[in-house]
Amino acid sequence: MPDCVDEYTKYIYPLKLHEYLASGRPVVSFRIRSLARFAEFVMRTSTHDEWSQAIAKSLTASVGSTAQVEIRRNIARKHDWDILVERIARTLCQRLGPTYIDRFNWISAKDSLGDLVDTDFADTAGSCQM
Repeated sequence: MPDCVDEYTKYIYPLKLHEYLASGRPVVSFRIRSLARFAEFVMRTSTHDEWSQAIAKSLTASVGSTAQVEIRRNIARKHDWDILVERIARTLCQRLGPTYIDRFNWISAKDSLGDLVDTDFADTAGSCQM
């Protein structure tokens, strides 16, 4: 995570954030704009002294509790790549018009059904006797 704020970091979105949250471990970062909505889950700092204090705090039992770990993991699940890609594709299709969003919805429904069929088939395939 960024350990300073400069012309580069003030405009970035650290994608690694979601991987760190998925690990359940506490996350420390400098106070950059893109992390403002994660302020409840990321220890954001403004100075190197605060950075050191946040790291020390992240090693305490309360921050590493099972409940806190699960909260961080739940946030990460909401930013899973499959979910993000679907959201981007859906937005593009909506902007392109009804034909595209109808096709997208049809493909999404078909894929969901295909997953169910594949799962059901995989569950029974091993039980066939010759």
